[in-house]
Amino acid sequence: MSNKTFITIPKSLFEDNNLSNRERMKRVEELAKKQLKNEGEH
Repeated sequence: MSNKTFITIPKSLFEDNNLSNRERMKRVEELAKKQLKNEGEH
């Protein structure tokens, strides 16, 4: 049984050209952590 978790990433995050790749990944990571934490609270 696989445990799949889908993480929602706003499209705007990828359309923001002011962000460097590293900065973008950092934000994605923070979003993921936040959503995974919320997932665990249900």
